Amino acid sequence: MANNLSSVITRQQNNFIRNVNTNLMILFWQMGKHLNEYLRKHQCAEKNKQFFFNDISSLLVTKYGTIFNQKNLNDITKFSVFFSDLATVQQFTHFISWEHMYLLLQLEEYDTRQFYLLLQIEEGLSIIELKNKIAANFHKIEQNKKVQKIWESLYKVKRNANSFKVNQNGLKILIEKNPEMNTFFKETFLSGFQILLASLNKHYTHSIQIDKKNGIEEKWLNELFILIEKYAYQQNRWLNANLNWLFWEMGKQINREINLQGKIVDKDFIIQNAAIQLQKKYGKCFNEKQLHAMSIFAEIFKELQNVQSITYLLNWEYILILLPLRDIEAILFYASLTITKNLSKSALRNQIANNAYQQTLEAKEMVQNLLLRIQTRDVKTAIQKKGHSIASITTIEQIFNVKNEHLFLTNIFKNQYFKNFVTTF
Repeated sequence: MANNLSSVITRQQNNFIRNVNTNLMILFWQMGKHLNEYLRKHQCAEKNKQFFFNDISSLLVTKYGTIFNQKNLNDITKFSVFFSDLATVQQFTHFISWEHMYLLLQLEEYDTRQFYLLLQIEEGLSIIELKNKIAANFHKIEQNKKVQKIWESLYKVKRNANSFKVNQNGLKILIEKNPEMNTFFKETFLSGFQILLASLNKHYTHSIQIDKKNGIEEKWLNELFILIEKYAYQQNRWLNANLNWLFWEMGKQINREINLQGKIVDKDFIIQNAAIQLQKKYGKCFNEKQLHAMSIFAEIFKELQNVQSITYLLNWEYILILLPLRDIEAILFYASLTITKNLSKSALRNQIANNAYQQTLEAKEMVQNLLLRIQTRDVKTAIQKKGHSIASITTIEQIFNVKNEHLFLTNIFKNQYFKNFVTTF
């Protein structure tokens, strides 16, 4: 069992790394586009550009951390100029880190830059390997078959943008060769990444005093803040949901393997053995108590659409409070209560202790309607995927009657289970 669970964990670790890398690079591209539009609008001379970057960087570092230092802002603006098509950027960001992109941004010639981008996607080079290839002018070695193949691929891309292809094994190769891909969750980068994800601003209002002397337009600057804070909100939400999803998948795997072994198996003994092995490799997030909780989670939420409804809106700490109820309707009632009333963990425990579910008139009817909305959403989503037109897709917020999607903001780094998980990357 431990080997199968380990595969689930490793797959989700790779998903975390890929998602964070991709979304951060897309944020950089969007910011670069926003910065370049401002520079074009105001026709900034080269000298004034550096003053501008210095002022913007000071504001951003104060508010969002050192990720937005002046050097990085310069590279961010280059990024959106050199790679002007967002659709193409979205394709290759799964297969290249920002550290790799920095090397490509130093190459002024378009064809040379694109050559090394395609080479990187194809081979998943380490930073050192890519640096050495560039230094050796690898793209000019005419006799090399690999060079010829990459140039042929590049000509196809230039003729038809839709022919841009990526090696689907590239991510696995890239992560294996590049410990840099994990830097978001490593000590050297973690503090800056934590500051960025902590920038959850409910109404996107800002208290920073803007120095009118630097001439930066307040409306433009607020638009830049909004780009960053939307990223922080969406990234927090994705990481939270997929941590819950990992625990559900593991619970499903545990239950499947125990069921295959029949009634004579000692469930506690099997989980205990698996926990011993997983803790050695992945830490205390996968102790025996946790594995039991994952098993219960998957047992209660057998239906895919039901578990999807809760993974995005509650973190694992809240879910652990609800699992002892064992009844999906009671759990959904308290989940809905938590969401609509923004309950703390202690307030949720009090609601359960006071039997709020049993004491609330029409609670059962409310939960039945909630389940119906969840089922309806699943049907609509399936219809949409088949290409049929429909009026609207019911969102998670609509299912739970949450009027403001930013009402429940959670900094993922306040979740002890997330912190325990990512420190093992």
